Amino acid sequence: MEIKSRVVCGDAVEVLRTLPPNHAALAVTSPPYFRHRDYGVAGQIGQEDSLIDYLERIGGVLSELFRVVRNDGSCFFVVGDTYSDRKLLLVPHRICLLADAVGWTVRNDIIWQKTSPAPESPRNRWRGGHEHIIFLTKKPSGYLFNAEAVRTPYAAATLRRWGAGQVYGGPKSKDCRKKDSRMRGGRSFRLNPAGCIPTDVWALPAANTSSRHYAAFPDQLARRAIEACSNRGDLIVDPFAGTGTTCTAAVALGRRCLGIELNPGYAAMAELAIAKCTA
Repeated sequence: MEIKSRVVCGDAVEVLRTLPPNHAALAVTSPPYFRHRDYGVAGQIGQEDSLIDYLERIGGVLSELFRVVRNDGSCFFVVGDTYSDRKLLLVPHRICLLADAVGWTVRNDIIWQKTSPAPESPRNRWRGGHEHIIFLTKKPSGYLFNAEAVRTPYAAATLRRWGAGQVYGGPKSKDCRKKDSRMRGGRSFRLNPAGCIPTDVWALPAANTSSRHYAAFPDQLARRAIEACSNRGDLIVDPFAGTGTTCTAAVALGRRCLGIELNPGYAAMAELAIAKCTA
């Protein structure tokens, strides 16, 4: 079934159920966070009576995404945590366990370090300045990952230390595990001339948008995920499309997108954003 870039207004699970299995290359999404914002739409996720109810609904989305994403595909699931009764609920960690139970492989718990976090005035704890990007794959290995598309320059200190023909690892690592991807059981390797793969801490600003959606993640986040885990022409799915950040990034990078959004106002804004990209 061929799908052009578009946004469907409806419930995430219900719309995902209409899609064939093993169809999308990638999902990039961010669900409404537990008890953060009331979007005023019947059936919304995030305003459940209990965390258990919230996680049950998130589990339903993860299950449908697992069915819809291709066997060599993956999912980036952006989620923040919640305080309740002065206690951190560890929502992202619970979602990781949910994803594992569904069948996903949790490959990374990436930290999105917000370079421009929202104002906050706690008196007896540290300010919040990060969210989680859970990187999930359909299988532990053999999935699509375009490392060369996301390499970044090495830090100046790294170049000073290793850029003059030195090697990394060497005899000092002879006692490391044979499968250790860093030391390679005592073997040495040189720096890649194209740079390094980014770490699991992404320093990015919050979204700079004039829309009425206040929980959008930045375009740079979506682009990095899309470039790493899809190819031109592939289908990208976002079951919580909001105002269309994932969709517009996908179109700009030569992919197709299917956004799903329960809020009719946001769905209309996302459709307009896609139309501007394809005009």
